Amino acid sequence: MLRIFQQYEGISGSDQEEGISNREKTQLQSLHQHQRTFFFANWIWEYNKNEIRKMVSEPFTKAKEKGPPTPQELASHRAVQAFAQQLLNHVVVENGAFYRNNAGELCAYQRVTVNRVGEVLGAANLAIRQQILNDHVPDNISPASRQKLQRAAEENHAFIQLNGNELRFHWPMAPIDFARMKKQWGQRVESPLPSDDPTGKDGELAWVKSLMEQDIWISYLDETLVVAAGYPSNTQTRVHVDLNKSYRDNIGTYVEGNFGVEQDLNLGKIRQDFLLGL
Repeated sequence: MLRIFQQYEGISGSDQEEGISNREKTQLQSLHQHQRTFFFANWIWEYNKNEIRKMVSEPFTKAKEKGPPTPQELASHRAVQAFAQQLLNHVVVENGAFYRNNAGELCAYQRVTVNRVGEVLGAANLAIRQQILNDHVPDNISPASRQKLQRAAEENHAFIQLNGNELRFHWPMAPIDFARMKKQWGQRVESPLPSDDPTGKDGELAWVKSLMEQDIWISYLDETLVVAAGYPSNTQTRVHVDLNKSYRDNIGTYVEGNFGVEQDLNLGKIRQDFLLGL
């Protein structure tokens, strides 16, 4: 079992400077009523149970002019659906409360439980392999990297691995592509963060820098990019990601009136009790 305590600090509406938009109101209602993990443009990804459910039942579609689906296309589609079904079966998202931190910023927390982690990761790896075999790989990689990925998929490579409490992502990559990626990341990290665009494409700078200061490491071993979080012996692993340096208190009044904002929250105890299964 994997327990994830997600803590969001400094939640702002991203659609407009003042107040909350109708779209954001709909998102908040969806977040409150369904198992969904995200807050507007304040996070890097989301888990939306309703969208995952659609993936499970969605039939394979292909433009008629491209001919009938190939066996590999169907296999890839079935693998993605099987992974989605595993997520539906074994991922549980529980909403916590809204609160304000010591700086007065609007915050919230969620509890995420992943049961049967081995089965979920197995389905994820199968979906990744089938996608690669179906040639769903980044367009900008070299032929050498494409060949490495193809071979890894054919050899049933585990792209996502869990060793104790260490989660690893392995991605075969030719030296030319790693050198290009390293150069691009280095240029972004060394360049100043535009003060007028903290949440746009250059806002990822804060995210990259924050990863370097935690129990996350990135290496290049045996022509494979390895991204790891935590250590095998860790009882808990903390990941802190800075995504938005600009906070606007433009939705606090709406949230307080419709969902409530907790006062005097003992967040440390709530987090520890959940992570320890109490």
